Amino acid sequence: MRVHYGDTSAAYACVTRHQRYGEPLCQSLTMAHVDHAVSKAFLAVIQPAQIEAALALAADVERDRAAVKRQWDLRLERARYETERAFR
Repeated sequence: MRVHYGDTSAAYACVTRHQRYGEPLCQSLTMAHVDHAVSKAFLAVIQPAQIEAALALAADVERDRAAVKRQWDLRLERARYETERAFR
């Protein structure tokens, strides 16, 4: 199938046999119908990957949050130690 540009719209058309042998077009589909179907199929396939990517991102955010909390806990522990040491 090739892209065929008409006066009013573009379409995918099977034109090889028509051009070579003068036979009638075997089939023709407007681009809007095909592009819509392809887009819908693509989004249906990509959606599980989006969920996996979101879960991976959530895990990364949680890991970063835990690392920041650990840093603050260590700072607090050190501050308490320094306070006790200064008190003695």
